[in-house]
Amino acid sequence: MSCQLGMAVHDVGPAVIAEHDLPAIADPMIHVGNGSPSSPDWAPYATWPLAELPERVAPGGQFSTLLGQLWIVTVYTAWEHGYRKAIAGELGHSQPEDLACDEMGDLRHMRNDIVHHRGVATADNTGRCRVLLWSQVDQQISIGPPHVEQFMGLIGKRLAAWQDDDPS
Repeated sequence: MSCQLGMAVHDVGPAVIAEHDLPAIADPMIHVGNGSPSSPDWAPYATWPLAELPERVAPGGQFSTLLGQLWIVTVYTAWEHGYRKAIAGELGHSQPEDLACDEMGDLRHMRNDIVHHRGVATADNTGRCRVLLWSQVDQQISIGPPHVEQFMGLIGKRLAAWQDDDPS
């Protein structure tokens, strides 16, 4: 998916200029914020040159890295504050903590680095991953569709094993 997005974005600038009948600008800027950039009430969140957009949305780029990190934090939070308890109960465990798996433990380690170390993998957290060996210590944690696909396959097998009372 990110490859398709990365390829499609090369035509965004000319398409936006043509659609809105804008004058050709050597390096148009993209403004993200609340309201219009021409309004005195405009509250900008970010501004960058349109030419940088393909690099930022490409695999490993700033936006795809942030989306991958948000995915890790969201999935682990949903597990820890909802799904873990519900699944444990369905499987007859009295405590959510009775239900553990390396895949979710690995997401926990990466989440800690994302939240507490600005997304940079540390030996104390991401370096302790057992199954999801996606990032190197001292490198930015950056995942994409292949990682999510791997996780979904692994967690699907884990759920099936739990249903079969197989603790592997």
